[in-house]
Amino acid sequence: MGEDPPGRFVEIYEHAYRPVLTYALRCCQDPDDAADVVAETFMTAWRRIEEVPEGDAARLWLFRVARRVLANHRRGERRHEQRTAAFFFGDPVPADRIKDGWIVERSRAYSSDAIEVTVIPGPEAGPAPTPSPGPHLWDVP
Repeated sequence: MGEDPPGRFVEIYEHAYRPVLTYALRCCQDPDDAADVVAETFMTAWRRIEEVPEGDAARLWLFRVARRVLANHRRGERRHEQRTAAFFFGDPVPADRIKDGWIVERSRAYSSDAIEVTVIPGPEAGPAPTPSPGPHLWDVP
């Protein structure tokens, strides 16, 4: 594509850094995670500089890479939460019982309509999730 890959990378970086960073900041709760996503996105661009399209298509290409990096990051976070829960609580905890680092236990204690909810903080838990209104006191994704 180009005779000067380092120069082309610098041009792409200067043109797309801010938009990719803004996208990552909107998608990540932690600015450090967003910085990691941006760094990995541009590392991929550097390694695959010959595959990066010309012009404005390069920015779109970078957004696709960033989206994939974010998906991998989220999968890694879920695996980390499951392994941490398994370490502290013995048995592996299914992913649907972990929400933002908190382990959510649901049991039908009193009747088929009443649900007792127990929330146990994991070792890296953030703020406690808030109960949702309605007959099912808790929404687990």
